[in-house]
Amino acid sequence: MLIGSDMASIRSGVAIPLMSISLLLAFRGNRKIALLLYVVALTFHLSVLVGLLPFVLVMFKVQFHSRWWVLSWIPGGLFAKIGLQYVVGLLSNNIRAGVYVDNLNASKGPPSAYYIYIGLRLLILALIVIFYWNKITAESRLALFCFSIGIVLQILFISNNALSWRSSDIFVMFDVVVLMLPLKLMKGHYRLLYAAGLVAFGLVFFQFGVRIMEPYQWILS
Repeated sequence: MLIGSDMASIRSGVAIPLMSISLLLAFRGNRKIALLLYVVALTFHLSVLVGLLPFVLVMFKVQFHSRWWVLSWIPGGLFAKIGLQYVVGLLSNNIRAGVYVDNLNASKGPPSAYYIYIGLRLLILALIVIFYWNKITAESRLALFCFSIGIVLQILFISNNALSWRSSDIFVMFDVVVLMLPLKLMKGHYRLLYAAGLVAFGLVFFQFGVRIMEPYQWILS
């Protein structure tokens, strides 16, 4: 998935990791270096402006002690939905962004597998928040907060498959962290079952990535 995504958008493939590192450094107290990295990330791709909210929070030393930091995406998503049409109108005036928003209100939605994917992400989020919140580190809570924002973006733009994917990919580095958390916290056969699920999940995404890369096979031949 990441291979295909990076081949399609080299600049975002550089900006997203830089933004993710800046968030982590700011959380650890290295704010000057974090700010520098975030500005550099913006020079590569303005899409990382989506990460401005968690960046500002960690710059102000928010530690995400309460579950409500993660659950706040529920009312936050409702308010975002209200202002979505205004944002889409602004994006449509941009040539590059317009490619993704032209079909935002199209009647044909994403494939059913995409809804299953979002449902699994919500299930993992609920699992960690309900059962493992007090066992995870502060940095893991930051990752979970970013993970929840990614889910909100997916749902907000769900009528446009490309925009939904692109917006949630901004926090893809934190997705990896969150997906690994239950594997670390679970025990016994639950851990084995979850590991098997991750392998199956990875194989599905690998197959999806291979299909994305098919137009580029001439480069490898």
